[in-house]
Amino acid sequence: MSKRQFKHRDLRAVQSDFCKNLMGAIKIFREGSSDHEFVNTSSPFTPVEIATELAQSADIQSTDHVGVMFTVEMAVILHDMGHKNVTVITDQLCKVTDVIVNKLGYDYKLLENIKESGLQFDVTLSNNPYNVRKGNVETGRMGTHGDNTLGKKLNRIQRDITKPGGVIAQMGLKGSSLKDALDDPNWNPELLSLMVDKDWWNHNSFWLTGVKESNTFNYKIYGKDMRSRICAKIFCAGGEFEHIEQPRSHKQLVNDGWITDTDNGNPLCIVRSRKRSDMRVIRAYATDKALKKVVTGPKYMCYKAESAVSRLATKEPVLSDCAMIYPTRTITEAKKMKLFTDNNPLLKFMWKTMSIKGQDMFWRNCKKFDLNQIVTGFEFPAEYKLTRAEQKYLNEHWSKS
Repeated sequence: MSKRQFKHRDLRAVQSDFCKNLMGAIKIFREGSSDHEFVNTSSPFTPVEIATELAQSADIQSTDHVGVMFTVEMAVILHDMGHKNVTVITDQLCKVTDVIVNKLGYDYKLLENIKESGLQFDVTLSNNPYNVRKGNVETGRMGTHGDNTLGKKLNRIQRDITKPGGVIAQMGLKGSSLKDALDDPNWNPELLSLMVDKDWWNHNSFWLTGVKESNTFNYKIYGKDMRSRICAKIFCAGGEFEHIEQPRSHKQLVNDGWITDTDNGNPLCIVRSRKRSDMRVIRAYATDKALKKVVTGPKYMCYKAESAVSRLATKEPVLSDCAMIYPTRTITEAKKMKLFTDNNPLLKFMWKTMSIKGQDMFWRNCKKFDLNQIVTGFEFPAEYKLTRAEQKYLNEHWSKS
């Protein structure tokens, strides 16, 4: 077990005038820059407070060789904290990054050279690019276009270039990177921030700190604030309720020959739920090639892209367009799941604080509880052990009424 102290620390401010001025210059450059390579790829923006939290969480020692992947704000924070042996790493040479790193007196290396040399670090920090977006800066923002697995791949590389027993502190998107990081058997995540303590930005991001040793799957949630305390009680990456994704659109189901209007002796399935523009529930027969994809038995279902009108509790077979399906033991449980979804403030709380893609995403990010305790949908699960103060906060700030 690591001797590092991964715990909540009061946030320190940047102290030296040199680092304050350099942070100011970086901010001005970001706001006025048309250099896409620096702003979105070589050095993704990281708020100073987040960069500081991440650096502090790593409990860096004075003798550590620290690798900083991509984000120069973290290098400035390390300089302000007095760390001397730091290497900044990007995948392509960036002139702006080179200038900043030179001012700090640190080394600057390309990721390719790090991997070729086999160099490993005592500590690595990163806010890696979440994707690569081509085109002008105005055409979109980082995290919305391109390869959405890039951040996950770079986080894996970061763990690879950290020495056995070394410290890893990394950021990423909850949807594409968090479960992969938490489930990696080759490192031990110990402290997770879901970044819910304030509204940092639009990205559904996290930061995570741990040690490169066997995974004990026993991390703690960072933060003493109300939001973080509630999330620590309800959150589970990937969710503990069984869920099945049916990603094809209704048009694809038809064009791919998965469904037919002709009675062929196969199950008659719900193939499209209600939409605001068309409140019909559409049914068709599954073809032989799609039989294995039909979900039978009681279930709660809804569209992947949240739509309250699409929510159904049903025992009918389902082969539906763009649907998330949650199998239950009984139709009563399915109805209670829908009731909870319609009424409980926990869904709105998780949606807004964690910046996930809609309230229905709660079921893919929560710990399991007994659905049979739900009567009105407003009850808070006993398993979550929410205090009266926490329940009062949820009802006052996140009620759906």
